[in-house]
Amino acid sequence: MRAIKLSEVYLVLTFCLGLMLHAADTNPPVVLSAASFDGQTIGIWFSEALNPASATNLANYRIADGDLPPIHLPFRVSDASYAVVEAVLRPDQRSVILKLSNPFPGVSFHVNTKNIQDLAGNSALTGSITPASNIGAADIGNPGVDPKEPGNLFNGDLGSFEVVAGGSGLEGTNDSFHFIYETPRSAALLFLAHVTSLEAANRFSSAGLMVRDDLSPGSRFFSLTVTPPDVPARDGSGNGANTIEVRYRPVAGGPAAELAVTNLVAGLPYADMWLELSLGGRRCSASFIPGQQDRVQLGEFIFQDPFSNQVLAGLATFSHNNSPGFTTKATYSNAGLLRGDVFQGPRLFAEPSITNLVFTWTEPFEFPYFLLSAPEPHLEQRSGERHGSDCKLDPVFRPTICATVSGRHLAA
Repeated sequence: MRAIKLSEVYLVLTFCLGLMLHAADTNPPVVLSAASFDGQTIGIWFSEALNPASATNLANYRIADGDLPPIHLPFRVSDASYAVVEAVLRPDQRSVILKLSNPFPGVSFHVNTKNIQDLAGNSALTGSITPASNIGAADIGNPGVDPKEPGNLFNGDLGSFEVVAGGSGLEGTNDSFHFIYETPRSAALLFLAHVTSLEAANRFSSAGLMVRDDLSPGSRFFSLTVTPPDVPARDGSGNGANTIEVRYRPVAGGPAAELAVTNLVAGLPYADMWLELSLGGRRCSASFIPGQQDRVQLGEFIFQDPFSNQVLAGLATFSHNNSPGFTTKATYSNAGLLRGDVFQGPRLFAEPSITNLVFTWTEPFEFPYFLLSAPEPHLEQRSGERHGSDCKLDPVFRPTICATVSGRHLAA
């Protein structure tokens, strides 16, 4: 009789266990989260690896038909108007990027999926309410030259971004990086982001926050960025610098400068690293919040002229090595504005009220309406007579405003 070796028993048990585990995979893939940074590009996270053929089949995706509560979808959606025209399975096999035929004109919609199979062939109906933002993304600099390789992003959950970027960075008179930015805001805002990881393409690859006047490479800016952890960089430039940098360009077209931080931070805890950037008129300040605990003030800079009321705020990522094959990847979560009004521009209103004329205007960053002039109850308001650029009234009345409204020269 042949003796059975323990190694043979181990192999048999391992084989049987493998069969049991394979047979136990009866759970279909489900959508964990979905988001759209621009209302047209949708990122979807699934619970497991997907069958490529099913994941890229356009017929397996659909925007909800309007049968949801009005809070999510106040009107019916036409499949023709918002059809899925592209589906790309990402290299991780667990996430998909969809493209709609047109940007969705709302703040959220519902993505339904069917026949999306895992590697074992399981599938089920699944879906997710999808927040839709109005965020822009652009390579700043001279795309194709510096940055040589285009940047891209994946947004599969609200406030979370995976960014791939090239570019040489924020030194000199022309910037080169990938910028993810909010719609133009007032010059009074507070931006927060959690930088969860950063690849060391170069020891000074960077990811973080920025405000700038515009998308030109020589624009004024203020930035707060982190460098990679203390691991060897892919390009051989050394280990990641593992610190925080604060930069600014005080004059458009001028050289950028680095701000000497008041509290030097080294040995960054990437799992719990929060950055905060504040802008108020001419003053920009940078803070680091390790583990969302005590805020560490890093420094501030006061510009000679205030930022405009159409400032751009967002996430800045760059490789610091513009050679092909040396893009970096950064991941962000909980990124967004804690405070920041969309600039609408002031608007003047004139409204008749019995024999009075009331003037109001918008105050977009503080109160919806601000009363410029209100008639006093005991005074009768009269129309003025125009003489050149003046407004003439009987001297017993006290005029406060003159304006031309709908072609008529009126006084209040």
